[in-house]
Amino acid sequence: MLNFIVQFLLNLTLSFVISIILSMGIAFIFLNIAHTFEWNYKGDIYWIFNVSIITLILTWIVSFGYFMSIIK
Repeated sequence: MLNFIVQFLLNLTLSFVISIILSMGIAFIFLNIAHTFEWNYKGDIYWIFNVSIITLILTWIVSFGYFMSIIK
């Protein structure tokens, strides 16, 4: 039981790290694209924040499921 808890917490933190890195990367890429094409009329680029939050959630779900399926 203790082994499962340790693996669960390890998978949880590893999934958080991967999802935060990917969502920040997506946010920076879209921010650079928005500034390049001048899509930020009056600084209204909230869609970049929304896309990065959705990316954070989806990548956490996928990576956590993947890591939990590897360790049995």
